[in-house]
Amino acid sequence: FTACSAPNALVAMSVATVTDRDHDDEASEDLKVCDPADSSDGESVSSSESEDSVHTRQFGLPIISALVVALLAYAAVLSTRHPSKTELKPAWRPGHVEKTCQGVKGAEFRRLASEGTSDGDMEVPPRSLNVHAAKFDPDFLFEVKILDASMPYYGSADVEKDVPNSAEEAILMFHGSGRDAQNYFCSLRKIAEHVMDHRYYRVLLLAPKYHYKVDFQTEGGGNHNDELWWNGSHPFGDWRAGASVDPELGIHANAFQVVDHLLLHLSDITKFPRIKRITLLGHSAG
Repeated sequence: FTACSAPNALVAMSVATVTDRDHDDEASEDLKVCDPADSSDGESVSSSESEDSVHTRQFGLPIISALVVALLAYAAVLSTRHPSKTELKPAWRPGHVEKTCQGVKGAEFRRLASEGTSDGDMEVPPRSLNVHAAKFDPDFLFEVKILDASMPYYGSADVEKDVPNSAEEAILMFHGSGRDAQNYFCSLRKIAEHVMDHRYYRVLLLAPKYHYKVDFQTEGGGNHNDELWWNGSHPFGDWRAGASVDPELGIHANAFQVVDHLLLHLSDITKFPRIKRITLLGHSAG
């Protein structure tokens, strides 16, 4: 039989083999070629079209269309989850990391000796607001937005600008009471390069910097209302106790929310599609 669904349509033929010329009338119909003249309205011209052929014509195209749409949607999801290599920013900026750690020996893990009271060989951190400014270089700090303010940190890449990022792992290092995040970052860098061999460039390193107001002296003074800082009152106003930022900021955010925000940010697959593990490290107050 021949089925024509529209002018210039493809011909569908079913051939019954004839082995005996004496049985031509019983064995097969004549084969016909689909011709636009056979049908003016685009409907089938074969009266012997089977029910299966009708179903194929009526339901085949919608099914195929649905499959195509599903495949395209799946491809879109894959492209979001695994962007091409050319689109991904590096987890490690070698030049920036090198400059950040130039001349920095690393964390020495020492508490403030002045104003503290000794307890054997261990220095007890001071309880007053009269603390020294932290030692760090503000020129190499990145910032991540939290609510209407920003949280400074040292990093191997900028978690807001260097996205989507190729990092497969992220490590967050939290400084001690001295708030020398730069030292901790550079110590972490040395560990990563030594332990992870050539894999370290796939690891994003971050070291958040918790400020006291006195630390703004290191940043050259001025107004730093856009940066989160803690007033250092012991223990409820101190970042070490998970306290809220100083009320002067007019923002309701605490030290643990900074960690939560960073974890959520790094878990965003549109920004970090390859991250499989996030590790939190800390020493002493960290």
